[in-house]
Amino acid sequence: MNVLCSGAMFTEDQREGPTEVAFKYAIYRINKDVHLLPNTTLLYDVQYVPRDDSFHTSKRACEQIQYGVQAVFGPSDSQLATHIQSICDALDIPHLESRLDLEPEFKEFSINLYPSHDAVNQAFQDVMNFLNWTKVAIIYEEDIGLIKLQDLVKTPPKEHMEFLLRQGSPATYRELLKEIKNREIYNVIVDTKAENMNHFLRGVSTLALMYRSLTHHFLRGVSTLALMYRSITHHFLRGVSTLALMSGGMTHTSGHQTHTS
Repeated sequence: MNVLCSGAMFTEDQREGPTEVAFKYAIYRINKDVHLLPNTTLLYDVQYVPRDDSFHTSKRACEQIQYGVQAVFGPSDSQLATHIQSICDALDIPHLESRLDLEPEFKEFSINLYPSHDAVNQAFQDVMNFLNWTKVAIIYEEDIGLIKLQDLVKTPPKEHMEFLLRQGSPATYRELLKEIKNREIYNVIVDTKAENMNHFLRGVSTLALMYRSLTHHFLRGVSTLALMYRSITHHFLRGVSTLALMSGGMTHTSGHQTHTS
């Protein structure tokens, strides 16, 4: 029986979060499938690192390599991931990650599962072109959001498409939505943190109550957005709950190991 160990690095705020649960569940499923890796058992070594400390993160990675890991997953923080990727590249160790990476160059030993911003922008352009959008408001919360969408603004799918760019936060969503409504823009792209999406939707609902004369198109957009968000939230929470229940016995399953320090 062959034994392989995969290392994983998560920031402290990700401890026991969905990403860690998904990683452990993947190891669990691989070990349960006797046809996928016959005569092989996967172990995992999990390390938790501070988000703003690249030195200790690199040190933890070196400890994992000394421990005998054959691959490293994470971390998702861009600054930390760059250091880990460099270490893995120097030692010819496969590196798996799932994060936004704006650097286009090829990385020989790194596989990024996160969609490239070029592909996301192309998807936005296809949707906007199909729906015949002529005016679009883009609300972004962090500067990285504008960087991700800058190609969309520079090369719009239509020649005379109008864009309204605004940086927002939960404290300013309501005022931004009022401005968008006053400009008669009914198509909005929002780049915000997942935990702040409910604040944005609350602002949309408040605006709809304040202005009873809102057009049918705006109200229909509000309803569609709310339904989509509810559906996504429902399936996401149900999936996380299922994974959490299944992962409850993972650490007691033969072939699994959690190592933290």
